[in-house]
Amino acid sequence: MLSHFEAQRKSGQDLPIDPGELSRVDSERFRNPPEYPSRAGVEWLFQRYPEVISREGVRTARFVDWMRPSAMPDLMKKIGTLKEPLAKGEKVLLQIGNRFPAERIDVAKKFVMISPSAVGGDAAPLGWCLNGTTGVFV
Repeated sequence: MLSHFEAQRKSGQDLPIDPGELSRVDSERFRNPPEYPSRAGVEWLFQRYPEVISREGVRTARFVDWMRPSAMPDLMKKIGTLKEPLAKGEKVLLQIGNRFPAERIDVAKKFVMISPSAVGGDAAPLGWCLNGTTGVFV
């Protein structure tokens, strides 16, 4: 997980980033224990890593998305959605805190910005297409 993430226009104006909301399925799957956060003798993640995990625990969209397993060897985890459109060619300043260095475990981190459209972005339409094609051939 990224510990710190901000985006600004070249003018210095902040670009709001929406982390999204928990789906009903994720809300049921990811729960804090009943005694959270008051159980004695336990150090919770938000206490150990306050700059990474909020007091909400596992009930945030960013945490749930990060913990969701990937079917592919390359992980692409959503950080959020820009709430305002960008103009073509507009420059954006990204500030990313690197709390967990990747060099020690021989992996690389990349930042990718995509535009949801018919040819990229949300993979749900591709999934429906593949499921439909499979149904035709089975």
